[in-house]
Amino acid sequence: MRIVVVDPSRTVLKAVSRLLEREGHQVKAFVDAREALDCIKSDREVSALITSAEQTSMSGLELCWETRLLCGRDRTIYIILMSSNSEQQQLINALDSGADEFIRKPPPARSFTRGCARPSGCSACSASLSAWRWSIR
Repeated sequence: MRIVVVDPSRTVLKAVSRLLEREGHQVKAFVDAREALDCIKSDREVSALITSAEQTSMSGLELCWETRLLCGRDRTIYIILMSSNSEQQQLINALDSGADEFIRKPPPARSFTRGCARPSGCSACSASLSAWRWSIR
């Protein structure tokens, strides 16, 4: 699966990318949300987006929303929003902006590798990304 990962921290990008690549995914990493959106526009093979809520050129929430508008009904893309802010309102904002999942940042390594079942209606992307679950409760 081709996954776009966006985070202003190169350290987080490297860690997340390595974990996903070990699982056999192709990763395109970006520190700039607008560049990531351009990649999603031009590469129809991208089937998942993992983004930090804290961005510089546009917020992670805006990136979620713009990605949903771009893909519409013609293209399925699975979106995970990461944030160091684990308040309930951040979760609500993430889901309202089009994210499928919200995880606390930095995610523990085990959250990338454990296999959890997802409902079948969430597309093929969710099967590979099912290891991420909401980490705030």
